[in-house]
Amino acid sequence: MSNIIYIIIAFLLDNFINLISFSNFSYQNFVFVPSFVFVASLILFSEDDFYYGLFKIFIIGIISDVIFFNPIFAYTISYIIAYVLLKLWQKNLGRSMLETIILFTILVFIKEISIFTLYTITNYISMPFEIFMINRCIITVILNVFSIIILFFLLEVKINHDNRKAIIRKSNESLFLKRFKI
Repeated sequence: MSNIIYIIIAFLLDNFINLISFSNFSYQNFVFVPSFVFVASLILFSEDDFYYGLFKIFIIGIISDVIFFNPIFAYTISYIIAYVLLKLWQKNLGRSMLETIILFTILVFIKEISIFTLYTITNYISMPFEIFMINRCIITVILNVFSIIILFFLLEVKINHDNRKAIIRKSNESLFLKRFKI
């Protein structure tokens, strides 16, 4: 249940920031695209079995495409690409916070590049790659470092909550067993 609340908080943060900074593919605007849902789902599903996590990331991608009105399922495809790369890279990395932040920053970059590639292939947009990199990708990747840090803080809060809940449940079970022990 706490995983669902974590993803919902990430969706709310994405939507709130999208309301503040409108995301578009025009040549004139610098655009920040928040990736709270993307990073939160990768964080949560990184420890799952590959196929089970892939299924969950597929569902989150479909939901993201529907919520953000994406007609070609670019989020779903980019989420799946990033999840597969995460699972490949995860075996070779340590558990330090710096490595994790760098990994998720690279995955946000890969997500943005894959979405741009899918949009370009399907002629959904016609923007030169250089302008995309300057106006959208670089700003998105740099500012998403802060979203990654925020999500890791929220993950710590979630883990502490889950641990407290498990301790309370365990103590209640032991009290129950002590009461009815003959």
